[in-house]
Amino acid sequence: MEFFREVIELYAERGDWFLELTGAHILLSLTAIVCSGVIGLLLGIWISGHPRAAAPVLTIANIFYTIPSISLLGMLIPLLGIGNPTAVVALTIYGIMPMVRNTYAGITGVSPEVISAAEGMGSTPGQIMFRIKLPLALGVIIAGVRNMVS
Repeated sequence: MEFFREVIELYAERGDWFLELTGAHILLSLTAIVCSGVIGLLLGIWISGHPRAAAPVLTIANIFYTIPSISLLGMLIPLLGIGNPTAVVALTIYGIMPMVRNTYAGITGVSPEVISAAEGMGSTPGQIMFRIKLPLALGVIIAGVRNMVS
């Protein structure tokens, strides 16, 4: 019981410091989430339009995803040093795979008939991507965001 009292006293005495560290951790995590979300979304969109590149990109993303975190940090420290940039890069690498996979699966899962109808109505490839494919794939993409964040 004495131990718990000491821990509570420590938090009470150094509460500002713990809040500062918590805020820094949240900022670091949000930075990595935004970076991996943008990179993964763009890569997923790109490979959905370039099917021959899909397998190599997904393979590389899967390989990086399977590397244990301590090993990845060990590989990044000689390049980036110890600190927040290394942590952001490592977290970004881990977050890319779910985003690429889900974006690719969502976009390629759009019915060819819907795309054909959009083309028949005179839609440009950009309009088809942003007005047809991405909105229809949004549920799968959001599942990738959820997997990336957890």
